[in-house]
Amino acid sequence: MDVELIGAARRPRLLSADLRLARGLSLIEGPDGQAQGELLRLLALRWPPSGGVMRVGGEDVRGLGPAQRSAYARRVGFAPGDAGLPEYPRVRTALRYLAALWQVGGVAKVDAEIERWRLDARQRLGTLSPGERRRFILAASLLMSPELWLLERPFDGLDLPGRTLLRQLLVASAHAEPPRHAVLAQLGEEADAAKLPVSARLWAERGRVHEVPR
Repeated sequence: MDVELIGAARRPRLLSADLRLARGLSLIEGPDGQAQGELLRLLALRWPPSGGVMRVGGEDVRGLGPAQRSAYARRVGFAPGDAGLPEYPRVRTALRYLAALWQVGGVAKVDAEIERWRLDARQRLGTLSPGERRRFILAASLLMSPELWLLERPFDGLDLPGRTLLRQLLVASAHAEPPRHAVLAQLGEEADAAKLPVSARLWAERGRVHEVPR
């Protein structure tokens, strides 16, 4: 997936982003956490840029029709750091609903993610612990087997097995043939390069995000 941003903005938090996504693992660092989160939401096409240019496959996203935007969204898995979850639905029901809504995966894929993330399929979302909520969000983000995986504070709340699994998935994604895209933001101490095979680094400061020269 070829994604390029040239002066792309989502004001007031993201004033300018200049980058071309590299295959493999991209890490966003820097003191501006709000700009990091806004960039992920822009890459997920939660909203179009308010300025500058964002191209997908060489085409400006503002020229994409509804069907093209939906097709792009089905190739992107987004695990936000602050996702609000309804209280009443059960884990399996909620994931099956999301898979049907996004037209991805299916019953087998839903059950595979529940097993992978050690979730209780019958537990109601409102009773999940912080770590279980994070595992549910990560499971949901993988339903479409994404080409672009966007992760905001992904290690927050995870226990040791969960953190180990997430690292394994990121390493496998980086070494896949061809490598997939994964973009991580606000990792804190988890940004240790010895733990994650980072192929590109981005820097966020004062509302601006740019690539860090190698």
